[in-house]
Amino acid sequence: DKEEDGMMLLEAMKTIGFWGLCISLIFISISGLTLIQNISPHLQDMGYSVTFSANVVALSMGALAVGNLLLGYFLARFGLRKATFIACLSILFGSIAIIYSKYYMALAVVIVGVGIGCSYYTVSNPVIARKMYGMKDYSSIYGFISATHSLGGIIAPILVGYLYDISGSYISSFKIMLIFTIISIVIFNFVLPKEKMQ
Repeated sequence: DKEEDGMMLLEAMKTIGFWGLCISLIFISISGLTLIQNISPHLQDMGYSVTFSANVVALSMGALAVGNLLLGYFLARFGLRKATFIACLSILFGSIAIIYSKYYMALAVVIVGVGIGCSYYTVSNPVIARKMYGMKDYSSIYGFISATHSLGGIIAPILVGYLYDISGSYISSFKIMLIFTIISIVIFNFVLPKEKMQ
């Protein structure tokens, strides 16, 4: 019976892969949320006007709406593993680009990076729960994964605020997010199931 396929939450919690997944979800959400939440203050620090900074944020939000659809397509077309790496690389390039935000071209990369990368936060969790752990205890596992992913939203502003107080800039935060994203990519590489060739 398809309903009975998969694992219970307590079974999943006994595996290293489950905790690796949770750690990588926390790291990638910290990275993505740091990127999206600090575009405007960072651009103002860089000397851009409030209006210009707000417009870049508005474009990023528009890109996020498109990114949700696009990432959903990637998940369906390429599978969980490839779509996850696309999202992670989008956050990685977005975080690199925002460090060089004095160049207009870099801002375009930031907008695209936010659009595709930060969509992972909302689109991926149900797919991860279903694909990796089946429908047997879907709601519990989905809830746990979503809560874990949400931890990034609690940690990110605290971490960024602390680093800003020390350095007087958002650049140090974005650089650390690069490390977090790379760690996520490495862990995802081990824990996400390899898709069968079509």
